[in-house]
Amino acid sequence: MPADFSWQKRSAATLDESEAVLRDAARAFHDPGTEQLIEHAIARGEGLLSHNGAMVVRTGKFTGRSPKDKFIVRDELTESDVYWGAVNQPISPRHFDALYSQALASIAGKDMFVENCLAGADPKYSLSVRVITRLAWHARTFRPIPPPMAPTPRPASS
Repeated sequence: MPADFSWQKRSAATLDESEAVLRDAARAFHDPGTEQLIEHAIARGEGLLSHNGAMVVRTGKFTGRSPKDKFIVRDELTESDVYWGAVNQPISPRHFDALYSQALASIAGKDMFVENCLAGADPKYSLSVRVITRLAWHARTFRPIPPPMAPTPRPASS
């Protein structure tokens, strides 16, 4: 079930910009269900199902966070609010624009998956987040994972 954003005020400019990102995509799948994401991932060769029904993917060589690869645009909005250093490295608006253009060019003509998510468990403090990915299994990672089911009680043996 897609996230419900009706209780939050969202910036139309932000939504318009994310839709513009998708303009050159071959297709955009908005908030497909978990089953559909898994079906897409398997059909596209991104992963397969294990014997117990779990989706299995190969993540590749680089699987962890890379704290030295975090950059924030340094401008009048961020200058005094960000603790600049080895973790929060500055990038100029011009450099960001060049990287953004390259990113947009790289998704042209490709299928994209869009997940509208909530970050945070308490609706009073949570934020709406739109995640746009090229791979179905990446989009799947942004969906909530249901809690494990309680074990089924076994009948007492006599």
